[in-house]
Amino acid sequence: MTVTLREFQDGDGPALLAVHTEAILATRDEFYSAAERQSWAHGLTAAGYRRARDAGETFVLAISDGAVIGFCSWDQQRIVGLYVAPGQQGKGIGALLLSRGEQALREAGVSLSRIHASLPAVSFYEARGYVISGRFTHASRGGLMMDDAMLEKHLT
Repeated sequence: MTVTLREFQDGDGPALLAVHTEAILATRDEFYSAAERQSWAHGLTAAGYRRARDAGETFVLAISDGAVIGFCSWDQQRIVGLYVAPGQQGKGIGALLLSRGEQALREAGVSLSRIHASLPAVSFYEARGYVISGRFTHASRGGLMMDDAMLEKHLT
């Protein structure tokens, strides 16, 4: 499988929405209940990615066989999101996307990368040099309270 990376284009919203929603809903029950996953995915829209991009968030997409299979986004100080389609997880796509995001942060002069991560993503980030700096409970988009973690990594 060949994977290429490219920046977000105006027509990519529906594909990002599909990957984002599928990845959230596929999260294992041991971490979040079905109700919590639905609440987490609640309110996502295709137009939201363009609005986020226009507000300063950068998106890079992983493409294979012409289809979006994952994405990473960041702003001027942190990784905002990283999602890979459930059928493509465990193939190095997330690591590739994260590396690109970290590179962009490093090039922007950021020395400490921060990620607000879901519980199942913690081990992925720890394997790539991140350490937990805090655990939190926050209201998801749908209003249910969910546990998560803040992780940090020195980029220099």
